[in-house]
Amino acid sequence: MARLPVLLVVHELSRTGAPIAAMRTFRALADRVEATVLSPTDGPLRGEFEQFATVRVAPRWVVPDSRVRSVRRRVQEAWPDPVRRSLPGLSVRVVVVNSAAALPYLEELRLPAVPRILAVHELGALAEAVAGDRLRRASAGFDLAVANSRATVRSLQERFGWPGEKVRLAHPFADGPLPCAVEPGAFTVGGCGRWESNKGGALWLMVARRVADARPDARFVWFGVESDQALAQARHTVRQLGLEGRVELLGSLTDPRPQFARLDAFLCTSWEESFGLATLEAMAHGAVPIGVKGQGGVPEVIGEAGMVVERFDPEPLADTLLALAADPSRRSGLSEAARTRAAGPLGPAAQVEAWWAALDALPQA
Repeated sequence: MARLPVLLVVHELSRTGAPIAAMRTFRALADRVEATVLSPTDGPLRGEFEQFATVRVAPRWVVPDSRVRSVRRRVQEAWPDPVRRSLPGLSVRVVVVNSAAALPYLEELRLPAVPRILAVHELGALAEAVAGDRLRRASAGFDLAVANSRATVRSLQERFGWPGEKVRLAHPFADGPLPCAVEPGAFTVGGCGRWESNKGGALWLMVARRVADARPDARFVWFGVESDQALAQARHTVRQLGLEGRVELLGSLTDPRPQFARLDAFLCTSWEESFGLATLEAMAHGAVPIGVKGQGGVPEVIGEAGMVVERFDPEPLADTLLALAADPSRRSGLSEAARTRAAGPLGPAAQVEAWWAALDALPQA
C-alpha cells in the first residue's frame, strides 16, 4: 500500500512535549505515512525525526506583526529561502500542524491547498498566550483538531469555539521503559520539565523540604532544566531551603528513561498541563504519580493508578508522599497499576490508531 504523504509543521525541534509527541506518533506511522517535517528552527530532536522523515528548516521572518500584511506579502514574495519557496509545489496530501504554538509561523508560509489537521497540546492560559484568537479562527481553516486530552477537548470547544464534530482525541504516549533501577533503601521522588513558573518548581522544592524533614532516606531528582540561568536559579533555591545533597538537578537529557527508572514516585506540581507526558513516562517505569486537582490533563493521565490531591499546598502533597513511603505494599500495587495504564489505555497502539483514524477521515485532496 502506498504511504500517505504528509507535511508535518512543528514550532520547534526541542525535546519538549509537543515535538516529542509528534516524533513518536509519526515514527510509529512510518509504514503508512511518508512524512516531511518543517520547522522554523533546528534543534536536538532533528536526528530522531530524520530516522523516518525528511526534515526541512525554514526560519521565521523578521516581520512578526501580523497586522503589517502588505509588508508581509512583499517579504514573502522576495524571501530567498529555497525551502520556503518550494513549499507550494510540495507533493503532499495532508498538512498536520503539530501545535497551536505553530499557528503564527503558519501565517508566514504558502502551503499546498490540501486538508489540514491541527494537533493541540495547549489549553487555558497557555493556549491564550501562544495562540489566542488565532486558535479561535483556526476552526474555519482546519478540517480537524486532534487534542491530546479530554481537558484540551473541553478547552477547544468551550473556550475557543471549535465545533465538537471537528475535534478528535489522541493522547501522546511513552517510549518503551527501561528496567527498574530504584536505589535500595532510598525513597526517590522525581519531577521533570523546564524550570519555568508554570512547572511549579518552587512548590516541588517546598514539598521536598517537608518530606526530607520526616524521611532521612528521601531523595529528590528533577531533570529537564534547559538553560544555565534556570539551573543556577534552581540551585540557589535548593541552597536557600537547605536541600543540598538531598535534591539533584539535571539539565535536558537525550534519553531521560534512566532517570524515570530510578523513581519510586513522581510529583507533578505544574499549575496547568494539557496532558502530562512526563507523568506518563514516569508511570511507564512504575513510579507512582501524584498530581493536583485542577491541573488540566494530569488527573486524567493518573486515573486510578496514583493520587490526586485537592489543592496546590506543600502540606497535603508532602503528607501524600510520606504515606506512600511508609506503605511499601500499597506503593507496589500502585506501581504495577501505573505500568499497566501507561502500556494499555494510554499506550501506543490505541493512540497511533486514533491518529490514523483522523488522517483517514479527511476529505481526499
